[in-house]
Amino acid sequence: MNIVLINLGYIGDVINISPVATALKKAYPESKIIVITSPVSVNIAKCIPGVNDAVGFSRYKEHKGIKIFKFAFDFRKKYKPEMAIVLTENFRAAFLGFLTGANKRLGRNSEGRGWLLTHRIPYTEEEKNLQIPVTDYYLKVLTPLKIDCSDKNLVVNIPEKDKQKMETVLQAQNKENHKLIGLCPATGTDGLVTAIKCWSTEEAASFIRYINQKGDSKVVIVGQDACSDFADKLRKNGEDNFIDLTNKTTVSELAATLKLFDKFISVDSAPMHLAVAVKTPTVCLFFQNNHKKWAPCDKVNNAVLYNFSGLRCNEIIDAFEKLPSKTMREY
Repeated sequence: MNIVLINLGYIGDVINISPVATALKKAYPESKIIVITSPVSVNIAKCIPGVNDAVGFSRYKEHKGIKIFKFAFDFRKKYKPEMAIVLTENFRAAFLGFLTGANKRLGRNSEGRGWLLTHRIPYTEEEKNLQIPVTDYYLKVLTPLKIDCSDKNLVVNIPEKDKQKMETVLQAQNKENHKLIGLCPATGTDGLVTAIKCWSTEEAASFIRYINQKGDSKVVIVGQDACSDFADKLRKNGEDNFIDLTNKTTVSELAATLKLFDKFISVDSAPMHLAVAVKTPTVCLFFQNNHKKWAPCDKVNNAVLYNFSGLRCNEIIDAFEKLPSKTMREY
């Protein structure tokens, strides 16, 4: 049986569908799972255990408007899916699921799209108000299948070549063999910084100084454009004692890098979800009222801090020191 998972979100969204793939592969071990997602998320989707292939759907560009029909026709011809699991709640995602020709189509009954689905899941007020953890939110779509959905762990496979490359890169920049502490202080989408999700440069600089004073640790800043700009601001403000890997990794290389960190500090972003998936203890920083949905379920190996008016360095340090530490690695 070929099963298509449809999630048209960004990297963080797609990492969180890994428990869905886990549950489906356990229930249907001979199945092939194909993910339709945004182009930026294709590579990480292919790293999810149980996923056999991933295809990019560009809803605002190549596949906009009536071009969705050509995309669906080509997909249907190649994969011939029998089941579509629609994880994104908008109309377009359900319409795409319908066009794939899958006989069984599961998804939320939202945006007047119920007629496109064979199995409709109620879209509750709690879900609309971001009060349900995203893993539970996605897994609930599988309810009609009556399969085991108890494993809620985020998981990704890291290609061996990426592990080797990032071990070499970090070895060259960490000759003192310090414990590496990752930091993702900012985020954005399509090149635009999401200011409400970003940490302040002053508090981040204080945290970096704290780590440097320990004598056995070094901060590594990771992320894309927003984090690169953040690193530039830190340097302009006189704080440059950190390793800068911003805009220097692919998504799978970032996963390999995060795996090498002793601990990680991150705003609500794709790197945060990726760090949880590779089992690096993470302090998750939230500055808006979405933490109940997007914070990791594992509160033993991760800490979740939220304050809509900002988080002080001492709060982060306290949570950081309480996190379990990884065994020291040789770089």
